[in-house]
Amino acid sequence: RNELSGLGVRVQIGYPPDTDTPGFKAENESKPPETLQMVPIDAYPADRVAKSMLSYAENGYYHLLSPDLLQNWLVSAAAGVSPRGFVIIESLLLPIASIVESLAVIWFDHVARRYAARVGGAGATAAVRAKRE
Repeated sequence: RNELSGLGVRVQIGYPPDTDTPGFKAENESKPPETLQMVPIDAYPADRVAKSMLSYAENGYYHLLSPDLLQNWLVSAAAGVSPRGFVIIESLLLPIASIVESLAVIWFDHVARRYAARVGGAGATAAVRAKRE
């Protein structure tokens, strides 16, 4: 983004949430149950996602916000040195976001370890592997 700004090229990035599309429905047919425990299927209507992101694109925002407020908040907290659309609000919420992110990491790792144990993957603990044998 920075390298192209002097050339009149505008870069924008979007993080669409789970979106109700045929591809998403097909994807869900093969997901392990642990994935649903991490992120339940609450897909947003495709037209709502498109309208939201297009609106922010047309208004020149770098991060194109989606209808998923929690996802937007977490993306904002991890934005680093990229341009921010709502500096004051984001700065005030940043301490809370770091706690939420940490809890999400702990939960996702827990569920992933359970999945590895269930399928006997490399991440399964020695005790779990021994139980199977």
